[in-house]
Amino acid sequence: MGYIYGQAVCPPFTIGRSPMKNVGCEIAAAYNALRLLGRDVRFADVLRDFEASGYVMRGFKQGDMGTDPFSIGDVLSQHGVKAVSYTNYQALASVITEFKGSFQVYILSFWNRNTVFGGLHTVAAYTAPEDQKLHIFNYYINDTGERVFEDLRAAISQNRFVVGYRILPRA
Repeated sequence: MGYIYGQAVCPPFTIGRSPMKNVGCEIAAAYNALRLLGRDVRFADVLRDFEASGYVMRGFKQGDMGTDPFSIGDVLSQHGVKAVSYTNYQALASVITEFKGSFQVYILSFWNRNTVFGGLHTVAAYTAPEDQKLHIFNYYINDTGERVFEDLRAAISQNRFVVGYRILPRA
C-alpha cells in the first residue's frame, strides 16, 4: 500500500471496533510519515503498534474516538524514529519556516472546528525544497492526492492546533 492521501479511500481497516475512514487519521499520519522517511513499513503493523500500546481511545465503543495524538512520538520511536513534539503553535510555525528550504517531515493534529466537540484530525506533512511549501496528506478524508499550502498558518489556524511533531533526520 502506498501513501494514504485520504483515509476514507484506503482499504476498509478497523481501529478497535470503528472503521478506519472515521477514526484512523493518527495511524495514517504515522504510517505516511514513516513512508516519507523511506521506511518500508506496513500499515497493519503501525495499526497494531497503536493498539498493542493501548493508544486506541474509547467513547461508547473501542476506537470510536480514534487514537491519542500525544502518543504518536512513542509509536514513531518503536520504529527507530525520533521526533520533537510541539504544543506551542508559534514555535512549530517558526520551525517549519526555518526548515522549509529542506525536506522535513511533520505530523500535525488539530481540531476540525474551533471547539473540542468538532473532533480532532491528524495529518502527515513535509516541506519540499523545490517549492518551499507544506505538502499535506489526508487533509480531507476523501482526498486522492496531497494538498499544498504556503505554510502552517495557511493550513491550520492557531486556535485549532493541538500538537505537532517534527520528525528528526537520522544522525
